[in-house]
Amino acid sequence: MDDTQIIDLYWDRDQGAITATAGKYGSFLHALSWNILRSHHDAEECVNDTYFRAWNAMPPERPCALRAWLGRITRNLSLDRWKAGRTQSRGAGMETLLGELDECIPDHRGPEQAAEERVLAECVSAFLRGQTADNRYIFLRRLLVRRGYRRHRKASGLRREPGKICPVPHEKGPAGIFGKGGDRGMKAERLFRAIGLVDEGLIEAAAETPAKKRPVWRRYAAAAACLMVLCGAGAAYLVTGGFRGYGASAGGSGINNAGGAADAVAFMSYAGPVLPLTTADENPGVTAERRTDWDFTPRTDPEGYDSQWGAAITDGYILGNPTDTDVTLTLLYPIVGGIKDLLSIDPSVTVNGEKAEKELVIGDYAGGFGGAGGGDTSTLNLRYPSQWTDYQTLLDGGGYREAATGTQAPADIPVTVYTFTDFEAPTEQYQAATQAVTFTADETRTTVLSYGFEGYGWDERTGEVTYSYFVPDGQRRSKTDKKLIVIGTDLTSYTLQGYQDGGCDPGEEIDGVSCTVTRSETTLHEMLLTLCREILDTMEEDPGYYGWLSEAAEVLNPETYCLLAERALEQYGLLSDKPVDRYDSGRLDELMDEVLSVDRVLYLKTEVTVPAGGTAEVTAQYWKAPSFDFACSGSGRRNLQGYDLMTTLDSTLTFTAQTASVTHAENVQITGQNFGFDPENGVTEVKLDPNQPHYYLEIQPVPKETD
Repeated sequence: MDDTQIIDLYWDRDQGAITATAGKYGSFLHALSWNILRSHHDAEECVNDTYFRAWNAMPPERPCALRAWLGRITRNLSLDRWKAGRTQSRGAGMETLLGELDECIPDHRGPEQAAEERVLAECVSAFLRGQTADNRYIFLRRLLVRRGYRRHRKASGLRREPGKICPVPHEKGPAGIFGKGGDRGMKAERLFRAIGLVDEGLIEAAAETPAKKRPVWRRYAAAAACLMVLCGAGAAYLVTGGFRGYGASAGGSGINNAGGAADAVAFMSYAGPVLPLTTADENPGVTAERRTDWDFTPRTDPEGYDSQWGAAITDGYILGNPTDTDVTLTLLYPIVGGIKDLLSIDPSVTVNGEKAEKELVIGDYAGGFGGAGGGDTSTLNLRYPSQWTDYQTLLDGGGYREAATGTQAPADIPVTVYTFTDFEAPTEQYQAATQAVTFTADETRTTVLSYGFEGYGWDERTGEVTYSYFVPDGQRRSKTDKKLIVIGTDLTSYTLQGYQDGGCDPGEEIDGVSCTVTRSETTLHEMLLTLCREILDTMEEDPGYYGWLSEAAEVLNPETYCLLAERALEQYGLLSDKPVDRYDSGRLDELMDEVLSVDRVLYLKTEVTVPAGGTAEVTAQYWKAPSFDFACSGSGRRNLQGYDLMTTLDSTLTFTAQTASVTHAENVQITGQNFGFDPENGVTEVKLDPNQPHYYLEIQPVPKETD
């Protein structure tokens, strides 16, 4: 769904606007906030507040650049939260963090900056006068003019007059349109101000002149091509999707079917249930008594501040062996989450009071793919499970667990690899100098995967395929390892051509762009393993490059990462019989990032021996994120947190008893449940019915007294 359609949903007061916004920009906004706050909980709250403000601002607001507008709101909210919650002493090092977000943080505007903006505006005007009418139209129309809105100039920049002009960022408006990368000396806000000083005639012409039709290209990076010329920013593919439940229809923790609770809240962001211990052994003949505790002690974040968000889970089991023979079991304790979440989840397993050695077993992506709603039938967006019944469907029958614990053969598929190195280009003259690789291939016989390329295009009329990248210049944060991986029939020929920018438009060819292309033969497994090593090494050496995904480097080895990437390719990518739209360009960059981020069932694997006629105690402990509503959902459930428990789902154990308890319940107010807790009257532990598949608990933090 494009931005115009999303904005229309806001104007129609359709709550699908929130879902569509979260699906398309949730990941970007969360990453932006997290880089400032270094707290996933605080980041989620800031993102939710962003949606709330967007809901209240539209109408009358109609942003031209929705991503920029939302990014500015999130940045301001995050900075306000950081400033309010941190003392000067505790803010040590924050300056460095903010420096990593140059493109989203405004600089103080003085006379020198104002002069630079005027010079830049003159350069932009000169650049546009040298472009074709079509290119001027596309560039200016995209940035400044949308759906009949006109610009109104004031000394401080562009302002909106109701029903008249397209809003452009100013001191209290959006910024950050250019996303990651780019010249750190050129911030988005200053560029916006400079664009506001561009020749008036060019702007007005863009408002009136229709663009001529061009050949149909599937092009993912060209939209920002002209911006690359101006600020040297790197381009990126459109990445939709984001966090659990975002972009999906609102599901919830409780549904009135299959033993669910009719009164449970349907949360917009669903965190998944607490699942029971299971084994890799079918019918082990072992009984189990289970006790699950939610501890609502405020959690201390890395900077020492307490936050009433989530709960510490202690899930204990007494395993009984009624036979006269010792039984050794391979235990699997399941936790819902992404690989990137494991450090914050901090799971552990003890056996008979001793910390157990555990192995991480990683299940497949727990969700699916879909559109952004509103009639969008594509498979561009991640669709996470949105209610407990989704996990019931996923895990019922044991197939998911068996696939996770089974043996996976490496993808020993022969491939031909073209590696691009030794880049040269006149980057002083063309800051976004681009190299394009063009070829024709029979898609029934040849499959091409790319890594490190920013652009992809396919001309449906000629069958020509083009991959492109901005020539590395040592300034832009872009991958220098650029590869085309050919599966099947090799390329018969290809052409290399330099262009002024990432648009790779006819008439914008330039000389002086070159590289060395090395052809080699290997297997897909070895190729992916090499990339996985490089990615994890980069995460350790430069965690800021990958942001919050970098936490995965501490829990994942290259071999496991490689096998997960291969599985994703086989299930959803170009190795699948029916690849999803999200990965149908063959670009490995997004797929390999999302291997680390998507929700799965993660199993902690260990062994235990239950003596003949005796028992063994097994306890799992971890932090559990709650389900929650977006602040702007209109539900009135802000700060409400939801938790689900499955009693026996996919467990091979025979349960004889189950209990649940809450600890430090004085810190929360229970607003909904089917457990039977009554802390005010001393009921903090209750018996559960193992025949009832699902229990739910909903709480709100107790407001703290302030001086």
